[in-house]
Amino acid sequence: MFLKLLLTVATILAVLVWVRLATQLPRRGPGERGKPRRKSTTLSREQAAEVLGVPPDADRKTVLDAHRRLIRANHPDRGGSDFLARQINSARDKLLE
Repeated sequence: MFLKLLLTVATILAVLVWVRLATQLPRRGPGERGKPRRKSTTLSREQAAEVLGVPPDADRKTVLDAHRRLIRANHPDRGGSDFLARQINSARDKLLE
């Protein structure tokens, strides 16, 4: 009985402390998840083609197939790198412009 009461009080205190700290943190926009902002890097068309492993004048289907293949292997949700995923997405966007 005493242990149950102690755990309940500890849980309530932990929630109160968490709420207090959460209200003091700076607010961020949606999708930022507390990560520091990084400068966006602009790739040249040649660099973008090199990232995706396609020629600079590749057609839309080739670019999208290469992007899909690379992002599957490097997506952050599957243990990949945020940086690589960002570079792959930037390369796709550049070549599809």
